[in-house]
Amino acid sequence: MILGGIPYYWKYLERGKSLAQNIDALFFADSAPLRYEFNELYSSLFGRSDVYRTIVQALYRGRKCGMTRLELCAALKVGSTGMLTKSLEVLEQCGFIETYTLPGTRKRGAVIRLMDAFTIFHFKFLEGAGRLDEHTWSTTCNSPAVNTWRGLAFERVCLAHLPQIRAALGISGIHIKAYTWYHKPDDICSDGAQVDLVIERADNVINLCEMKYSRGAFRIDKSYAAELRNKISVYEATEHTRKALHLTMIASNGLAPNEYSGLIQSTLTLDALFGQ
Repeated sequence: MILGGIPYYWKYLERGKSLAQNIDALFFADSAPLRYEFNELYSSLFGRSDVYRTIVQALYRGRKCGMTRLELCAALKVGSTGMLTKSLEVLEQCGFIETYTLPGTRKRGAVIRLMDAFTIFHFKFLEGAGRLDEHTWSTTCNSPAVNTWRGLAFERVCLAHLPQIRAALGISGIHIKAYTWYHKPDDICSDGAQVDLVIERADNVINLCEMKYSRGAFRIDKSYAAELRNKISVYEATEHTRKALHLTMIASNGLAPNEYSGLIQSTLTLDALFGQ
């Protein structure tokens, strides 16, 4: 969720230290080895690295579920040129971004989403932070800002493990289309609606997957139950589907049973993402 699984970065982790102490040592302490790694990384990977840094920064500042090419061009204040196309292709080949197409749209309407964990961590906690205290992470790791980042980082981990999610749901052999879905506020839904992951299956079932990170079992309260029902109704109304809609919860530590948990047809945990 921070280092992106890069072995070179993982070698800096020290036994005997907590995760928070390791993160402080890697990013926030004096002479921290990864404090300025972001610029070094992009300079070593890309010619004209400033172009690539500008693109990922714009994607970071956009919606969490991504931006269309037109939205990205507007944010960058550039035209839809061949140079932009090539830059996006390189970033996707390197695993920094991903693109997906919403149902009913052509490729030009594809959504581009920033996925690189290390890049996002840099923008969230390091860029423009000035001089940082060597115990920054240890003293803020339970703050609202970090908890929000943790939830979004968990979503990206889930999205990177789609084959494992399919296997855990028992649908590895079924053809699917997978995408993040959102609907902007309008007369149908004044507040808009968004689903973390939609798995549209050839067997006439659609899994609407919600992803929740929590230290214990995740508990659905009355407010979130209403939000889930709203997601279903808006999806049905806007996508005009007759397929069965199954709410699926991917929760880091499972789902707590209560009067609302019956809304969920299937629940997956971290074991599904990293198990054999």
